[in-house]
Amino acid sequence: TRELHDSLNNFNLDARLIDLTQNDMPNTRDRLNYVITTTEEAAHKTLGYIDNTLPLAQELRNTAEKIDESWHRFRKKEMNADEFRILVKEIENYLPTVKQHADQVHHNLSEMMLAQGFQDLTGQVIRQVISLVEEVEDSLVQLVKVAGKPQPSSNKKEIDPIKAEGPQINAQDNPNVVNNQDDVDDLLSSLGF
Repeated sequence: TRELHDSLNNFNLDARLIDLTQNDMPNTRDRLNYVITTTEEAAHKTLGYIDNTLPLAQELRNTAEKIDESWHRFRKKEMNADEFRILVKEIENYLPTVKQHADQVHHNLSEMMLAQGFQDLTGQVIRQVISLVEEVEDSLVQLVKVAGKPQPSSNKKEIDPIKAEGPQINAQDNPNVVNNQDDVDDLLSSLGF
């Protein structure tokens, strides 16, 4: 009983364990919430930029296909002068659109790359949380080892059911004997009661 009591008191007095429960664990919750929030924000930003970029790319592709068909007809000399003038106008209108859309696609891709920068920060936070979990696990394993020590059963004395327990005799030579109420109170106080 004394060993278990001392172990539990030492466990309660372990400054690092107190710090873990009062400071580090709540801080860890905040850190994990930060990881979740940062990841969600980055995902929403990235998906938003993708949604903005896809129509630009589709418009460029559709116009390029149309111009390509006309250009092949021109190269095969299957186009008259009026159709050629229309093709020239389409090309003149297409080139500034290509530049504008390319600039926007470049901007969107840059923003997506910046949005993905969260991974470095969240990776650091997750590593810290893993270290804390390992430390808590080690402390709990130590507690289980202390509280779960099997008691030796080989030296059990047979108790004679007829033998009566009475007052202890020869208290001076036996330090484990309690002589009076003050000794009992001291014993209970030392056990934390």
